[in-house]
Amino acid sequence: MSIDAMYWVWNHSRSKGTARHVMVACANWITGPDCEVRASTAELVQFSNAARSSVIKAVDALVKSGELLMLEEARGTRAALYKIPGAVGYVRPERGSRGPKTGPLEGSQRSGNETPNQNARGPESGPQGSENETPRGPKTRPHNQDHRNHEEEEASSAAVREITEDEKREFGAFWQLHPKSRDMDKTRDAWVAAVLSGVDPKEITAAAKAYAREAAGQEWRFIKQSDRWVRERRYEDKFAPEPTANGKPQLRAVAGGWQPFQNPENHDVYDEPLI
Repeated sequence: MSIDAMYWVWNHSRSKGTARHVMVACANWITGPDCEVRASTAELVQFSNAARSSVIKAVDALVKSGELLMLEEARGTRAALYKIPGAVGYVRPERGSRGPKTGPLEGSQRSGNETPNQNARGPESGPQGSENETPRGPKTRPHNQDHRNHEEEEASSAAVREITEDEKREFGAFWQLHPKSRDMDKTRDAWVAAVLSGVDPKEITAAAKAYAREAAGQEWRFIKQSDRWVRERRYEDKFAPEPTANGKPQLRAVAGGWQPFQNPENHDVYDEPLI
């Protein structure tokens, strides 16, 4: 079903850009005849090599157009359930086929114009052949070959870049600093998807360090596990600033500096409401 669904996307879907990559990803992961698939935003970001915001906008546009249906929204660790209705029951044509197969026509369906003689020929032509030649266009390749080349070009352009050595070391620092590092494989997959979508890995590490400060003293069961913490983009939360050496939080300077209190010359201001 996956190949049939992908063939439908390539030849019948009107999506373009990131939306087309999302459709190809969903079609690629389809395993049943109902053309339903579970896909997380992180997986679609990694497959399409696009920003998370672009993938979310593309999914919304596809759902609005009707080419993609969202049967279930994402809940917790369970990915959203999508369906490609146009691919349901679709079967790609056989290679080299040009149209529906037909047999000999019945007598009632035959044309009344028949060739008078099986060996009948047209006017004899000289050595140079007949002057009436069928016009020929430029030489073309089979449609299936063009389709395969198009798939290869799209796949190469959508190739996901590799994580660098510096980024791998940054993941190690994140793993050490997070207060509840659990399930390294799932955490690494979520972390890689975030980095490939454009998130700075150092920002994730700094957020994990700040989260560890805030989680100090909390009950262990209330602390977010590292894989869920990354998948829910908790590194985008606002954390308290790191305290100074004396243990006090950093204070922001007020414009104009400190000024001593002065009694107002007009005492009527005391009668004015506070708000």
